[in-house]
Amino acid sequence: MAFVGSVAARLGAFALALSGCASLASADEWPGAQSNGAAGGAGGAGGAGATGGCGGGCQSNGGAGATGAAPDAYSKIVQDLEPLGYWRLDELRENSAAMDHAGNHAGAYIGDVELGVPGLVGTPDTAAMLPGTSHIDVGNSFLFPGRATYTLEAWISPEAITGDHIIFDAWDGVGDGYRVTFTSTYVRFARSAGSEYVDCQTNDAPPVLQPSHVVATYDGENACLYLNGVNLDECGMSGVPSSPSVGSVRLGVAFHGVLDEVAIYGDPLSEEQVFAHYEMGTAAR
Repeated sequence: MAFVGSVAARLGAFALALSGCASLASADEWPGAQSNGAAGGAGGAGGAGATGGCGGGCQSNGGAGATGAAPDAYSKIVQDLEPLGYWRLDELRENSAAMDHAGNHAGAYIGDVELGVPGLVGTPDTAAMLPGTSHIDVGNSFLFPGRATYTLEAWISPEAITGDHIIFDAWDGVGDGYRVTFTSTYVRFARSAGSEYVDCQTNDAPPVLQPSHVVATYDGENACLYLNGVNLDECGMSGVPSSPSVGSVRLGVAFHGVLDEVAIYGDPLSEEQVFAHYEMGTAAR
């Protein structure tokens, strides 16, 4: 797939040492300034910028009020934090929209997506199986310009890992945005803003055919990357950020496996909150 090859090449261009926090690099090396997905309109406004590291426990006060039902304990713990968007991916009919259980940002299934497969957190809800050539487009309301804060959360179970698999992909049409990816050897969270970017990368990777909980947070200064409830890397950003203006947020690009319980928040979740979600998700299985 041409897109995957481009991503791999650009990611490789700015590969960093994996020990400790990642360092800053020029935005000229930012991976994948192009996007092969549907273009969106004007970017969302995002939340207010916060300060401080992730390890200190930034509380999430939420964004838009949750409106979806909470039929189980895992859904309730997510909706209690009032995510901006929450896609359980539990549709059963082909050609359905991906319902947003937190607001009015229904996603579009692009390509062949198998619906109704068993979910990853042990709830009555089902999940979506992506074959590696499709994705889910949730629009342009989650681009988070400048120092806007946010959290990206998803449960995944890869069927196979070859090359770069993208869980979250957001571009502004120029090169600013964010991306959460993984390979067979690492998980990465990259955030581009203006002339510099922040890049968190770990030595750990999600296992094949097993559920994993992946969370990336950004508090306006620092980014954190979690895998299965553990904060694996924290890194900071400097420079003057720019504001994305166009683009679209896509889920599961070049991803082969099960995707479930995707949520986007307008504030950085604390370590305690991330672990509580992981614990609830695994206890329910």
